Order: sequence, then structure tokens, then C-alpha cells
Amino acid sequence: MENSLREILDRISTGVCLVKSREYKILYFNKEFLKIFKEKIKPNKTLRCYELLWDSSYPCLNCPVHYLSESFPHLDLCCAYESDKCFYIEYSYFSEDKFLITIKDLKKEDPYKSLLLEILEKLPLAIIFCKGRKIVYLNEFCEKSLGYSKNELVGGDLIESLIVDEEKCKAEFYIRNIDLNSQQKNTCAVLSFKTKRGGVRTFLCSFLKVYDWRDEKVTVVAGKDITEFIEIKNKIEKIHKSESFSNFLRGLIHDFNNVLQSMNNYLEAIKSSLNDTEKVKEYVALTEKSLSTWIDLNRLLL
Repeated sequence: MENSLREILDRISTGVCLVKSREYKILYFNKEFLKIFKEKIKPNKTLRCYELLWDSSYPCLNCPVHYLSESFPHLDLCCAYESDKCFYIEYSYFSEDKFLITIKDLKKEDPYKSLLLEILEKLPLAIIFCKGRKIVYLNEFCEKSLGYSKNELVGGDLIESLIVDEEKCKAEFYIRNIDLNSQQKNTCAVLSFKTKRGGVRTFLCSFLKVYDWRDEKVTVVAGKDITEFIEIKNKIEKIHKSESFSNFLRGLIHDFNNVLQSMNNYLEAIKSSLNDTEKVKEYVALTEKSLSTWIDLNRLLL
């Protein structure tokens, strides 16, 4: 590049970087780009875009480079985080073997938008943005509670990647419902999400429909982790059932004792009335009735 052009690019507040597509080799970067990424970049260094933006050695499942062409020259990226900073990134087709990265610090360009994005990252809720079923963003709380990194999930299928098998149809229903019904702005559901370690976390999810800057529909899934509440509820129900059964058994034992006492009284009366046939018949009938009650109680217990 000519020195005059370099001077111009070095004076602007937007970071600029020219990269060789197939080799991911950095051909040029200006002062603002170097200021943002500090020691991460050097001329002619082979460095993939995800190593810059996500501080990761794993490729993004939806790497922008695969989409750039003359017919699709631009691709906007959601904000990426480097420490506590927030950026707006645009990939541009430069030539058949080169692409351009421009990056703006949102705190400088649009401080309120940056603040909103920071709030999303710090909220004690799992926040996931999807286009259709494809994940395009998830926040820090979602990463921590489920154990995945952004790179592992961005670009993947929400239902296949995160929802437990038994609830995939339910999740599909809610996503389709909010997509098909233009009047339906939000809806709620309890869903179980798979964690990276093979566990399950339960979330009370709200599905919201919004539109991005390209006027494309985005489904926002905001989930409150209620796993502990569900566990406490199950324990309380178990205790309640246990106490109810104990009370039932105590009542049943009391009834058994009453029957036994009655039978004992009737037998004593029979002994004292052996010479009185009518009385003996009466007490025998009462004894048989008590025995029938005993049998009914036993059936109830079984």
C-alpha cells in the first residue's frame, strides 16, 4: 500500500485488517486494529479470525470467510468480546484470495448500544439468539451454566445441540409457533437443556420474536435456571407423600386395634354366656361382622 493511504488508515478510529483468505495470513493492519488486539497480531503471521475475535483455537462453525464472494461481499458479525470490550465487526470480500476485516469499538461508536450488550452478558439469565433454529449468539451466563463455549454452539442447531431428546418436539413446537403466528410476540415453556458434562439443567424459557438491523427475524430465548427449584419441589413432594402414607398407616393401625378390641370383647361375652344360646348367637354374629371388617381393611392395605 502507498504511504499516503497507510497514513489515512492509521488516522481513522476503525480497525482495518487485510487477510489472505486461504492461508489466513495477515497482510496489513492499521494502528487501531493493532491497538485493539495488541500483541496478538504481527505482519505475515498466520492467524485465523476466530483466534482474534473469540480468543480461541477452535474454528467458528459459521466462519464468515466461507460465505464471502463477489455476489455476497459483506457479512456483519455480532459483537465479540475482548476482555470487557465490545466490538462491531464486518467482513468484506476484497478479492478472490483476500478479505477485509473492519472493527469498531462500540463504546466509542455507540456507547448505549455497547452498554445494552454488556448488560446481556452480565444478566443472571441464559440468553440465546436464533435465526430459525440456528444459534447466532449466546451470553456468558449460558456458557457458565451449560459448560459450553460460544465457539462450540454458535452456528449450531439449538434443538439438536442443547435440548434433551424427550423435549425436542416441545421446543420445536414453541419455536414454530412464535415464527408462524405474527400476532404471537412471546410465549413461555419449561425446557431441559443438556450440559457439556452430560447433565441436565431446567430452564423456564420465554420465547421472543424480534427483528435485527437487516429486518431478519430473530428468536430470542431467555431462560431462568430453575433446576434447584425443581429439585426442592420434588423433595417436598416426596416428603409430603411419605408423611401422607405414614398418616394413612397410623389411621389403619388404629382401625385394626379397634376391630381386635371389639372381637376380644365379643369372645369374652361368648365365654360368659355359654348357657344362653341366643346371646351366644348374637355375639358370634358380631364377631363375624368384625372379622369381615378386618378382611376389608386388609384388602385396603394390600
